[in-house]
Amino acid sequence: MARNLEEAIITHQELSRCCNSRAPTPRHPQVLIYDVPDSPGEKSEVEAAFIDKLRVTNNLPTGHIRVVFRRSGRGSFHHWVLALDPAIFAQLKGSNRLHWGFGSFRFREYCEPQQCFKCYRFGHVRSTCSAPRVLCSRCLGDHPHTDCTKTPVTCRNCHAFNLRNKSAPRLPTAHTAVSTKCTLFVNVRNFLRKCSMPSRPPNFFAWLFFQGNLGRSQAGTQELPNLTFGRYPDVYIVQEPYIPKGKSFGLPLKWRTAKSHTGTVLISVRHPAIAMLVRTITDHVVAVDLSRSGDQITVVAFYFPPSIAQSCLVRELEGVCDSLGATFLLLAGDANVRNSLWGPAVQDHRHHDEGGPLIDFILARNLYIWNDSASLPTFETDRAQSLIDITLSSQSLVPRKGRWEVSRTIISDHNFISFSLTGSAGDTPASGPPRLGYSRLLSLAKEAAEFYAVHAPELHSLTSKASLEAWILGLENSLHTAFSSGTASRVSLPTVPWWDGELESQRKKTRALRARFQRCRNQMERPLPRQLYKREAARYKYLLIKLKSRRCLEIFCSEISRVHPFQLPYKLAAHKIRTATIMQSVQRDDGTFSTSMEETVNTIVARLFPLDHSSSETFEQREVRRIVAEYNSLEMAPPLFPMGNPGSPRTNGASEGSRVGWNNSGYSKGHT
Repeated sequence: MARNLEEAIITHQELSRCCNSRAPTPRHPQVLIYDVPDSPGEKSEVEAAFIDKLRVTNNLPTGHIRVVFRRSGRGSFHHWVLALDPAIFAQLKGSNRLHWGFGSFRFREYCEPQQCFKCYRFGHVRSTCSAPRVLCSRCLGDHPHTDCTKTPVTCRNCHAFNLRNKSAPRLPTAHTAVSTKCTLFVNVRNFLRKCSMPSRPPNFFAWLFFQGNLGRSQAGTQELPNLTFGRYPDVYIVQEPYIPKGKSFGLPLKWRTAKSHTGTVLISVRHPAIAMLVRTITDHVVAVDLSRSGDQITVVAFYFPPSIAQSCLVRELEGVCDSLGATFLLLAGDANVRNSLWGPAVQDHRHHDEGGPLIDFILARNLYIWNDSASLPTFETDRAQSLIDITLSSQSLVPRKGRWEVSRTIISDHNFISFSLTGSAGDTPASGPPRLGYSRLLSLAKEAAEFYAVHAPELHSLTSKASLEAWILGLENSLHTAFSSGTASRVSLPTVPWWDGELESQRKKTRALRARFQRCRNQMERPLPRQLYKREAARYKYLLIKLKSRRCLEIFCSEISRVHPFQLPYKLAAHKIRTATIMQSVQRDDGTFSTSMEETVNTIVARLFPLDHSSSETFEQREVRRIVAEYNSLEMAPPLFPMGNPGSPRTNGASEGSRVGWNNSGYSKGHT
């Protein structure tokens, strides 16, 4: 109907001259950020700087963010209302704080209709109101609400609705016109939520990649986590990183990193939602499978050193690609060759025919070159510049290609490359059971009891399976209606082990004193509530929190030292803190390698936990069974893990023969 009306207005000769018709623009989701401090400068510049810092600090996806308006807050602070892109709002949903630099702001979803505080109707504000005088929000009079003395209160909006719609159900009027429990207010708010853009995660997202050669620079490797290209990259493809003694340097432990045998190339995943499976690792090539929300691609990183023949390096890369058999293939690396296919012809020390094997490899596999010949050079020094870093992909990834840009840097003689790839999300995983508070759970129980009390005689008289299924369906519909009538309350979970009831009560006391101090406007009376607030805040912050957290750490260290006195200090000194688990392809019994994470896990479990039959045991497993059977209770008391490394200190009483047998069994070294 709306489309027909729109076409009729557009095609009408007279109406098309004086008016235009279009579908209404959906409302963007909005959030209310509490207590934003004022900053000097132009309003537009301040808002742009605030939004940019908010986007970078929270690693928000690409999308539109704008400030709708501001509201007065506590003291000199203001509450900001921001309109967000649905993709950004979907990422923030479920949280109640926004990081901003080293601090954070509390926020909530803002979905309130416009209401005039002069006539108290919806749809306009006070500055555009046509009412001749200020009306009362507590009664039906035409005086300010501060002068109203009538009781009980009456909502003028609900009263006017009842007068206009006499045949409709009566709306309750025993509330003020600005009450959030007003029926008209709730209906308008629900209508706005229905007209808003969907806040669920979109069916697409963007992979952001970083590609660059650091030239074994320690400073460049340390600055890698701080580099941003509008937002932080999800995947890092690095050539020649700084890796002292074969260990990753400067990268956080929570990143999943796979590096080559020579340490000349690595792939590191920063985004926690991206799963990584290591497929192949050679001296100059690393291949991994990356998956996110049902979308999977294979990323191959390579580095061709100039000291090795180009043909040998291309054969190594070709062998890795042959073993993968991937459909969505992405290759990125430093080829150390120039060619007109991915850059302009420049004169440098490299021969123009050195790239022949790589060109044959690209043409044979029908790979697409992402490089832009008009971009900045990827390699730039005082004496020469060239484009030797290359990004390739299979033809299946060409429609999903995003921007490919080169950014100049002073950290390395190679400029950094950033490129994006559009990802398609599959079915969203099923959410867990909702967390219900006591009141919500009690209301559901009452609804179920009322339903059973009314329909219990019908249940006892059922005679067929179809009628029983219909009765169960009615119960489910009743519970679903009761559950969807409101939002489930969030259950606050403790975030630290040392938090207890004393801290909770002290926090509430401190907040109450702070509110009392801030509400006090008399300058003669403010020193006393300020003194009480500062004293309780100091006790809460410096005494309770520090004492309890320090005591908790001491208990933790004592428990660790009681099990093994050298475990924690030894791990800290030897850099043996546990890092993120990275799955890798393993060889099966038939000689083939696993190609997915599920196959890898099943193969490892099958090797570590075979069938418990003596006939199927190997010689090493029988030796382990014999050694374990010979242990007595005194030798089993100390832990077994100190015996795995002969260089680590031992304080247990295990015999030397049992330790040698355990180390020779193969299980102490992690062999399957």
